[in-house]
Amino acid sequence: MKAPPDVLSRGTDYTAGWEIGRNEGRERVGSKLYDRQPPEHLVIERRWNWQDGYKAGLLARTQAARVMVAYTDPAGVFQVVHMTGSNRDIVNRLARSGVAGDVEITRARCVHRCGI
Repeated sequence: MKAPPDVLSRGTDYTAGWEIGRNEGRERVGSKLYDRQPPEHLVIERRWNWQDGYKAGLLARTQAARVMVAYTDPAGVFQVVHMTGSNRDIVNRLARSGVAGDVEITRARCVHRCGI
């Protein structure tokens, strides 16, 4: 995803860090995830700008993965929560917690209706 205008206005180093954080995320080495490091040619202040953009990009990445889930809990109360994961994982997680009935999962303005 290209950087939005509010990110572009923060400068090139911030924008470069944001794009790495948003599009590539963290780096996997073996079974662990590590934060990516800024390019070596950046000096102290520019490195800080890159890291600020990288952190903001990681946050944007996690927020893009979240979906809104609406369901009726076992007590009969209508609930709307944010969750992450595939539709199948979300429905299985709700079924294990005792939810039965219709579940609406809204992802990128598309509503998926599932029944448990």
